[in-house]
Amino acid sequence: MWTLLPPQPVPHHELDVIQRGVSEPVAGVTCVLGGPGTGKTATLVESVVRRVQDGAPLSQVAVLAGSRQAAQQLRRAVIGRLGQAQTQPLFTTVHGLALGLLRLAEPSDELTWALLRAPEQEERIRDLLANGRASWPEALQPALETRGFARQLREVLARIRQRSLDEHDVARLAEERESPTLAAIADFLDEYLAVGDLEQTLDYAELVYRTRVLLHDPGAHGMVRERICEVFVDDAHDLDSAQTALLGDLAMLGIPVTVFGDPDQVVSEFRGASAQGMLGLAELEPSRVVSLVHDHRHAVAVVGSLNTLRGRIAASAARVPLAPVRSEEGEINVSLFSSESAEVAHVADGIRRAVASGASWADIAVIARAGKAQLM
Repeated sequence: MWTLLPPQPVPHHELDVIQRGVSEPVAGVTCVLGGPGTGKTATLVESVVRRVQDGAPLSQVAVLAGSRQAAQQLRRAVIGRLGQAQTQPLFTTVHGLALGLLRLAEPSDELTWALLRAPEQEERIRDLLANGRASWPEALQPALETRGFARQLREVLARIRQRSLDEHDVARLAEERESPTLAAIADFLDEYLAVGDLEQTLDYAELVYRTRVLLHDPGAHGMVRERICEVFVDDAHDLDSAQTALLGDLAMLGIPVTVFGDPDQVVSEFRGASAQGMLGLAELEPSRVVSLVHDHRHAVAVVGSLNTLRGRIAASAARVPLAPVRSEEGEINVSLFSSESAEVAHVADGIRRAVASGASWADIAVIARAGKAQLM
């Protein structure tokens, strides 16, 4: 037998003075900076709720996150706060928004664009390497059939599009540097794009590139403004330069854009992300930069350590110190060991002591650098 229970109320976060200022609707770009625990996501949720309560349709407020799962979590938080169902809420990723805009601009009698995921893109690259017309230097011939070469070529193609370059730009660069490798890449890119157009498929970097081209078309401006009235972005430090440029293009159309991020985050730099791109949006006019300085998550000692680390990470940039909201003092211990086995033994002993003292397993976190191999 099933028992239907009423939905659990979504907790309402009271915003502090700075956060309330962020939630105020303003024109242009708002760049909200904050470290861990400063309430960036909570401020985003309350800002979106306020827009809807002020009369904006949630279907026209684009809320962007780093993944579909994170976007759905934001969706549940906002709709839970509103307390009622919403028609077609626009919670997605930058790529999801870009694909939606590209499809919106397509003639209705044409096939819709399909996205190539990384394995599919890599398979296409390997097929073109085996059967394409690009002439590769003799030194690279032995590598053309390897997965490693295809994977690296995929990264090169992505970086080319992230910098808003095309095959002609790469060909000119090859001529300037007298590089046969760059010349082969230019020929390969030309053929790769031609095959994609024929099959109506795009990879993620190409999707952002073509959406930016669309946003620079005056004939599409009215359509975009009708579809989107405001944009909010969570974890904007995880965006690459092309994605932040796309947000800048939206702002140039007069659409308010508010981005939230931590300028000290470097976790996603390996795939082209950079917090500098997020900070670059503040160079647009009009714009404002707001720093969240109240830490709602950590104890006093942890906040002190975070401030020290942030000062070392960003030695060349002024960072406003975080102020703890919680009153617990907390404790941080740092230990150095002569071997990995001694380190593991110390961590295991610390866990046993904590559990014996009454701590719950759910309250203990063990963070390892190398994943499963280090947890065995």
